[in-house]
Amino acid sequence: MGLAHKVLAVNDDLPIRTDAPVHSGKVRSVYWLTAADSARLVAERGYAVAPDAPLAIMVISDRISAFDCIWHAEGGMRGVPGKGAALNAISNHWFRLFRERGLADSHILEIPHPLVWIVQKARPVMIEAIARQYITGSMWRAYEKGEREFCGITIPDGLARDQKLPELLITPSSKGILQGIPGVPAVDDVNITRSDIEKNYAAFNFRSVQDIGTATRRCCARGSR
Repeated sequence: MGLAHKVLAVNDDLPIRTDAPVHSGKVRSVYWLTAADSARLVAERGYAVAPDAPLAIMVISDRISAFDCIWHAEGGMRGVPGKGAALNAISNHWFRLFRERGLADSHILEIPHPLVWIVQKARPVMIEAIARQYITGSMWRAYEKGEREFCGITIPDGLARDQKLPELLITPSSKGILQGIPGVPAVDDVNITRSDIEKNYAAFNFRSVQDIGTATRRCCARGSR
């Protein structure tokens, strides 16, 4: 299998020097560099990080993942050609806008290739915020069963499937499997409320309750209620 096909399929055995296990996610693989190589890159490239900051190489594949299944096709293909570069370009666009507008920085230090990021180690907030302008997907399925409260937000009666909502909603869910949070199952991608976050802010990697307000104001004022 050639190098290009490894990026298309499973890219956790590329010739990148590391002394830690390679993390292979749904679409990206992460190679943590040695301490010596991290320090060398920081010095050579002039990254605005601590001299001893741990760095990693993120390599994105063309795999496409939905419902925890990797798409397979004829001829051993495991993805959609060009999908990885397109996904990276979209992510880079939004990371750049957030940084330029003073909303949030990211872990990305350099993008030497459309399929490669050089990143620093970051402490993520373990929440995924979903912007919803139409009642569809999981929200509609819950609504159809009679539920009128979604992530702590009350939704009016009389809505139809795929109808535009009265206002844009930002609905939070857990990111990753989190243990020991009352009322939040230890599985990935569970809908949560503002109250869940406030009562367990440290479990979601917030440093204080005040940080929650900062994050939600930057997302959307409606989603913070």
